[in-house]
Amino acid sequence: MTYKNKRLMARIITTIIVGALALVFIFPFLWMLSTSFKYEIDVMEFPVRLIPKKWNFQNYVTVFTKSDFPGYYLNSI
Repeated sequence: MTYKNKRLMARIITTIIVGALALVFIFPFLWMLSTSFKYEIDVMEFPVRLIPKKWNFQNYVTVFTKSDFPGYYLNSI
């Protein structure tokens, strides 16, 4: 194997490993986002379903109307 081929193989393997790790690290974010649109009963459903059967937008309405979300956001910034 030449130096060019070894280098190409190393880049391919590195890309595969980084891609797999990216999927592992992004799954909790996708789970959180998906769960925010689910009804409470559907959150603990097994097997895991990332796309909800029934969408619940009331969770976001509640956050923006019954809490001081702008103040919390400003504190985070």
